[in-house]
Amino acid sequence: MLFPHLAGVVVELVDWAAAGVVTLHARGRSAGADCPHRGSASERVHGRYMRRLADAAVGGANVVIELLVRRFKCRNPGCRAVTFAEQIAGLTSPHARYTPLVREQLTSIALALAGRVGVRLAGMPGLRVVKDTLLRLVRAAPEEPVMPIRVLGVDDFALRKGDSYATILVDLGRRRPVDALPGRDAEPLAAWLKGHPEVEVICRDRTGAYAEGARSGAPQAQQVADAWHLWRNLAEAVEKTVGAHHHCIREAFMAPPVQAMSTTAPLAAAEPTGTAETVFVPLDGTLDVLGCPRRLVARTTERYQAVQQLLSHGLSLIQISRELRLDHSTVRRFARAGGLEELLVKAVYRVSLSFAVLLMTGTVLGDRFGRRLVFTAGLGLFTAASVACALAPGVGWLIAARVTPGTGDATGDGASQRRLSAT
Repeated sequence: MLFPHLAGVVVELVDWAAAGVVTLHARGRSAGADCPHRGSASERVHGRYMRRLADAAVGGANVVIELLVRRFKCRNPGCRAVTFAEQIAGLTSPHARYTPLVREQLTSIALALAGRVGVRLAGMPGLRVVKDTLLRLVRAAPEEPVMPIRVLGVDDFALRKGDSYATILVDLGRRRPVDALPGRDAEPLAAWLKGHPEVEVICRDRTGAYAEGARSGAPQAQQVADAWHLWRNLAEAVEKTVGAHHHCIREAFMAPPVQAMSTTAPLAAAEPTGTAETVFVPLDGTLDVLGCPRRLVARTTERYQAVQQLLSHGLSLIQISRELRLDHSTVRRFARAGGLEELLVKAVYRVSLSFAVLLMTGTVLGDRFGRRLVFTAGLGLFTAASVACALAPGVGWLIAARVTPGTGDATGDGASQRRLSAT
């Protein structure tokens, strides 16, 4: 049947309005209805009224069903409702303005996007809806039953960044979130784990509160570190070490190569070849194209000196933040820096526009070919390019190989962000 949800009605007229709206005038097919309170059948009509229902679009045109609804009088004298409105199976439900087909479509959109983005997507097939309706559909959607959890993922997320945080629990076997706990403390996690003794493995980051909560709530479970956090901690440690010794790297590049003398060569002086070997001098990122100091470098140097001077006077980070009118996180970063060189490396070699473009490209490729596949490919490209940088025979090969790790990093990072957000 082409329209199975219309099997219980008789369509008497179809109107095509100039605004592109198709109106179906229909009435109930059955002679009577059953009372929803007492279950007794009744054919005694008490009154009629018109009801409008939004249906799925047909051929790009919005469809509205104008249904003539009858009110029946219940024959049971003990019924508290006295009268009741008929409901068409598969088409209507009490107080609903959408057919079950449209409600199912809107629920799918609401669960995927919700809010204003869901409203814009629903408007493309001609479904008029507001964001509050989509949010109500999300709240009304039945929750999936919680199955026994073997591998549990524990991580924190920000309700309001820098202000309030919570803990999310994910069933890594089914890749579904199962619960959210207030705060990032050990007590809520321990209480939750005591009610789920089937947990065998807890995958978490290195937060001490989560470790304590896992030990007290599930001593039988094995705690493992999240691979994403391990890679990120390793990358941050390597970046911090390289940034702190950036001047040593520049000196190594600027130093002339030392050539070993052959023991079999004659002691006579070799004739000059006439060509002097050029020494590779890396570009100074603190200068612009005209050779003048960059404003970013000057501002970073000035702020670092001001923060260190106020710290030497005994001021706290909050006082320094108010004195210099800087964000607390910025003051903390300048205070914890190992030196000015570390800050300048981060300021000069920050993420470029090309990295952002490759980040979005990796996200798109992850949606099309699979996020795990793109993440693995980006990680493999980054590793291979890093090895190529170490084995580069010359400056040209080094520059070409140095660009490739950024491509692999950006592509894999974009796919990993989407994969973690979906998890």
